[in-house]
Amino acid sequence: MKPASEDKRQERRDGGAWDISVFASELAGARNEQALYRLIVEGMAGVITAQQGVLATYEKQGEYLVISATHGYPAALGEHVRIAPGSGVLGRAFTSKDSLLVTDIGSPPGGRAPRLRYRTTSFVAVPLVVGGEALGVLSFTDRADGGPFDEADLAAARALAAPAALALA
Repeated sequence: MKPASEDKRQERRDGGAWDISVFASELAGARNEQALYRLIVEGMAGVITAQQGVLATYEKQGEYLVISATHGYPAALGEHVRIAPGSGVLGRAFTSKDSLLVTDIGSPPGGRAPRLRYRTTSFVAVPLVVGGEALGVLSFTDRADGGPFDEADLAAARALAAPAALALA
């Protein structure tokens, strides 16, 4: 028998209609843009049990991504970060409009060691796209149980990305 916490995790990451409906309702109730950003990153991190996450949104005037909200580390670390579309994990996910699941950052050819602030070597990146236009990208690392993210985590993040993108639009 699975522990109750594992059952809860499976229920939350299934991306079922109930989770999407609750998430969309929370987003619709956001009082302002910053509250919306926070709800998006916190809500999705909770569903896939990520201990760290970031929401980067596109600034058309400067033609770069900015860190709009964080989960699990101080927002001040990303305050002045500007990411060119196509650059790094966030920039590539934004430009390609494709989700990314990496179970071990050191495995692929040309892989590298994770930064010291990360406990694990797995991450998920999901672009936020509406009508073919990318508005931002989310990235999560350090799954709470220490294991790698899997296809179920990616599916849940993708399912929640749709209402998140609509809320941003």
